[in-house]
Amino acid sequence: MDTGRLKHTLALRLALCLEVKNISQAELSDTTGISQASISRYLNEARLPRLTELVMMSLIIGVSVDWLLGLDEINALPGEIVRM
Repeated sequence: MDTGRLKHTLALRLALCLEVKNISQAELSDTTGISQASISRYLNEARLPRLTELVMMSLIIGVSVDWLLGLDEINALPGEIVRM
């Protein structure tokens, strides 16, 4: 899988999770310690997060890293995401 596709899939899935769980970029930033600018870059497909950042985000939003990156289609569907 190429980097552009990973960025695109991550952006779509992260945005979906934030919307479904009603979590703002600021809240995700406060909870994970990832800067709001970095989160914005992920959502705008400008860069990929580090592994530690991916893990922190996946734990907060309740999906696997593989699902966020589009490597696992069965981990979570939008209706199955549990609100915090």
